[in-house]
Amino acid sequence: MMEIPSRIKTYLYTILQFPLQKISAQVATQSKDGPHLRTMKLVDINVNGELVFLTNLITQKWKDLSLNQKMVVLIFDQAASVQILCKGKVFLDTVVSQSEKVNHYWGNVRLSVKKVFYENPALIDSTNAPSNFGVITLIPAYWEILEVNSKDYASSLKLGYVLGKNGWTENEYQVKS
Repeated sequence: MMEIPSRIKTYLYTILQFPLQKISAQVATQSKDGPHLRTMKLVDINVNGELVFLTNLITQKWKDLSLNQKMVVLIFDQAASVQILCKGKVFLDTVVSQSEKVNHYWGNVRLSVKKVFYENPALIDSTNAPSNFGVITLIPAYWEILEVNSKDYASSLKLGYVLGKNGWTENEYQVKS
């Protein structure tokens, strides 16, 4: 996997200060009935530049991604006047498919969140993830960044990054309202 494009990396780690500051992202999936959008916490960006989210296997997003492994993520930060979009393919992991990885992320989940995965909260296992806990890993194929110029929107900077065999190719786009 290729590292995140440097401009995107600068925004995520330096300006938005991830992971010290939490990032909530709009996440879109596609079901047979149409698009499905929700807000999710970005849990991790792993060493390969892949975005990691956590969920319950009974959710609509897990069902959608089980049928169509494509996902779009949108991060918007008003203070920084930036919008970051990421599209790609996902891998879905459970304790059955990747127990070490899933248990790693389970270990970082707050107790108050772990309770929603159990009918009886007294049965919570803080080390081993339950069978209904899943990890969604988004492998980016496309990034886009919009740096908004609040005084002159038409002069805002919009860059797209497409992953090819030799890495990321940057394209500049004209901003249109």
